Amino acid sequence: MERSKWKATGKVNDHIHRAIIVLRRVTLAKLTAGFSTGGESSYWILRAGSGIFEKERRVRQNLAINSWSSNSMKHAITATALILCGICAAQLSADDTPDKLFPGTRSEWKGFDQFDFTLDEVECRVVTPKEIAKGRPWIWRARFWGHEPQTDIALLKKGFHVAYCDVANLWGNEEAIRRWDRFYKFLTTEHGFSRRPALEGMSRGGLIIYHWAIKHPTQISCIYGDAPALGIRPYVRDLSPGDPGLDRLKDWMAAHDLTLEAAKKYKLDALDRLAPLAEAKVRIIHVCGDADESVPFEEHTADLARRYRKLGGTIQVIVKQGGKHHPHSLKDPTPIVEFIVESQSQPAVDRSTDQ
Repeated sequence: MERSKWKATGKVNDHIHRAIIVLRRVTLAKLTAGFSTGGESSYWILRAGSGIFEKERRVRQNLAINSWSSNSMKHAITATALILCGICAAQLSADDTPDKLFPGTRSEWKGFDQFDFTLDEVECRVVTPKEIAKGRPWIWRARFWGHEPQTDIALLKKGFHVAYCDVANLWGNEEAIRRWDRFYKFLTTEHGFSRRPALEGMSRGGLIIYHWAIKHPTQISCIYGDAPALGIRPYVRDLSPGDPGLDRLKDWMAAHDLTLEAAKKYKLDALDRLAPLAEAKVRIIHVCGDADESVPFEEHTADLARRYRKLGGTIQVIVKQGGKHHPHSLKDPTPIVEFIVESQSQPAVDRSTDQ
């Protein structure tokens, strides 16, 4: 009888020992990955790790088993494994990473902490919420930082981060996309941000949000365009060489290495490449004035909406009757905010072609 008890005890301890080994491996892997952030980040991760190993010691100490029934042993094995996994997940969750670990200069923006820093010599900015929402959601603002910020402020109050990476005067070209790729990797791998941010683009900011989204359709939760410019063709369609109207387009054309003739045939803007977004079921919301003198409503948002719906995509358009290009957004941004928050719960569509 005593030998039977000893064998049973040995089996339970063996299972517990294996569970603890798994815990150690996961913990050490996470700790090692955490050191890549350096400095204070490593300190906090070490604190989490030391807490886990202290839990392990207590588990071992309290599991001196003398005589259990078969069912008791099964329950003990299951409970121990679940406890250990729970400790690891809870203490090393990305949601618990302190936002003070962001690099750069800390300041205040609209009552929230703002961090300004450079990434590969590119100016970047992150504003942190008072309390971080589950999953670390964020809205990625393109261009014109701080202009009509009511949507950003409302999302901060709901636990979103607000992020910005400078792509001024690049007009959504390959360099702009490269910068955003680097910034996305930094926030998602080193700071645990959601891998599916909401994209926000006002005016010419519409170029980068759509160009990046088309390249990474499963890596976004939704698109919020506010009177967004969506392509160069509507602007050059009726122009001829020497036309004064080309002066305001020369930087845009130069950013994409386009001649006037090439610009008239250009089909790499959002208006002609919506299929990947529709296939990934990306939800879109636009806010526009139907009398916009800078980004004509019919040639941009109305045209995109028709094309997107034809592809089976979902787009909501809020039209400000008689509205011009300014002011952007809505005095009460609730419809925009609700759309973005709801989009966080929508599952991503798997597409093997996305890179």
